[in-house]
Amino acid sequence: MENTQRAASVEFLEFLAHISNSATGEISLPMLAGSLSLRDEELFQRWDERGHSIAWPVFADEILAVLDAAQDLTLNLARTIEWYRHEPIERFGMRTADKVVTRGNARHLVQVLKQGNLPIR
Repeated sequence: MENTQRAASVEFLEFLAHISNSATGEISLPMLAGSLSLRDEELFQRWDERGHSIAWPVFADEILAVLDAAQDLTLNLARTIEWYRHEPIERFGMRTADKVVTRGNARHLVQVLKQGNLPIR
């Protein structure tokens, strides 16, 4: 199990490197959108739904925090992204993790994931 966890950690670090600007370290909206199987406009719209008070780096960090916490449970990034985008979560009103983050509840979702109180199939 330890080797699987280590491999999952490496996979997530490689994912971060892939979606980050190598010069600034900032998360690229187009790269993150593509990794989530979204068009740039769709991810921008989700960010815009949060309101104008949240900066892009904060919104991106919220998405990544949820993905990171979920991947600790799935140990598979592709599975984590599938869950994030498509599986309704009963505890959050049958919203997907994507919708939970868009509505501003990423911190609570991360806490629930880290407590292990949310099974991911």
